[in-house]
Amino acid sequence: MRRRTIRGLPVFPPLSQGETARFPGMSLFELAPLGRGVAGVARGRLAMKFLGLAFFDTDLQRDTVKITPNGFAIFGLPTPDDQEMPRGIFWSCYHPEDRQGAADRFASDLRRDFDRDDYCERVRILHQQTGETRWVEFIRRMFGPRGQRTHIVGILRDVTELMPADASHQEPSTR
Repeated sequence: MRRRTIRGLPVFPPLSQGETARFPGMSLFELAPLGRGVAGVARGRLAMKFLGLAFFDTDLQRDTVKITPNGFAIFGLPTPDDQEMPRGIFWSCYHPEDRQGAADRFASDLRRDFDRDDYCERVRILHQQTGETRWVEFIRRMFGPRGQRTHIVGILRDVTELMPADASHQEPSTR
């Protein structure tokens, strides 16, 4: 069988039912928004390497999160062997002044008070290795009906260098 190409690039068939594009050796979640097969994996790797994006997948029923290894580095946490862990580990990294407000906004979105599934927020964290205050942006999509959210997928990145110099006193933002 001849391999199909477009402008010299290989074209891969779509994944079969239930098959997922994965980062080799990471046993992580499907990267459907990035595309399927080898191309989707390549886009994901480029996004992680050059844009500093980390990908996460939250199971709200089990209160666990799976996150790419670079996500642990953003928080200054050691990368564990198993990338699925309790969500609370990341909440504990939030800046003490922002933690309750972020938790309240998150609870509001779980209840779907604002009738939105897509969510973007910038919050301050305390980097666990340096103690430095950093800004992290989360962009996520929540799944499930009002008050019964089941799952969240998204990306996060360190945006400290994008924030104004006086941002340490700025309120966390949501959109």
